Amino acid sequence: MKRKFVLAIAILIIAGCSKPKEEHTRFDKGSPAYELAASLSELLPMLNPDSNKVFVTTRYFDVTTADIMQAIVNASGKMAEDLKTRPIRLIYDRVYQIARDVAEQRLILREAEKLNIEVDESSVDTLLNKQMNKFGGEEKFKQWLEETGIRLDFVRQDLRNQLIIDRYLAKRLADYFEITEEDLIEAKKDRTNATVRHIMLMTRGKTEAEKIALRRKMETILMEAKSGEDFAELAKRYSEDPGSKNQGGMYENVIPGRMQKPFEEAAFNTPVGEISDIFETRNGIHILKVIKRDEELRPIDEIRDELKMDAMRKKEANKNQLFRDHVAKLRKEADFRMIEYKITE
Repeated sequence: MKRKFVLAIAILIIAGCSKPKEEHTRFDKGSPAYELAASLSELLPMLNPDSNKVFVTTRYFDVTTADIMQAIVNASGKMAEDLKTRPIRLIYDRVYQIARDVAEQRLILREAEKLNIEVDESSVDTLLNKQMNKFGGEEKFKQWLEETGIRLDFVRQDLRNQLIIDRYLAKRLADYFEITEEDLIEAKKDRTNATVRHIMLMTRGKTEAEKIALRRKMETILMEAKSGEDFAELAKRYSEDPGSKNQGGMYENVIPGRMQKPFEEAAFNTPVGEISDIFETRNGIHILKVIKRDEELRPIDEIRDELKMDAMRKKEANKNQLFRDHVAKLRKEADFRMIEYKITE
């Protein structure tokens, strides 16, 4: 009997310690969010506001149709109605993207609250004033809000959330952004530089047919280069890169992180003295010849400040992936799950 009594006490203690799941957000009948859901449900029945379906579930909260529609109305105001004119698949994808965004933001804000991260109203005012200045001042900004139907209190809350998230990430990633001696050693290794000559045929603004023709032209140029033609003369004759054409396509001391990735891969993976295969960047179609590669020979103490800047740039470039990894971790801990409804429902 005593054992049963102790067990009952333990169960009560555990039940008292577990925080209940947050209640679902519900519609105010007749509100803009309700009316938007009602009209969209003619195309996607799953959005019927009276059923208020769950689109994302976690152990802490669920994201319902009401959350999604309110987020759309808050961000778009009167323009939310334009969503009804879009293709059904686009509406469907948009709804799920917003559901995911709302859920992930709530997870981050929940973690920030656990760390007691807050922002004062003066910080929100500063950010709001920057927004107003972009519109030409407070009067024009408020006029824009009135025309679009976006509420000022939502704008303030959105800015507040942004600040909280920024401060949360700064706290979480503080150790990551500390520059260590190991970071400087790695940055010095990355300072191996390449000197190359390259030829580019511009593809920006070109049609697909024109791009195909340019690739064929580059194949001919590559054959000329590999047959022994002077690469510098070929660059002067054919290249459309204004920054290097007149110098025979020369780019000196190229270091990682300064050029587009396909260019860097060719510059650092092609053997010295040889010519790369054809590759493409956002600007055009290229080939290059590696003239030489040199290691950074100066000691770390002599170039410490430069290396710190290089290391910080590298960390900044990886920050988005680090953020995505952190959100993925929060999702896993929260048993995050999207609930998929078929379009034909």
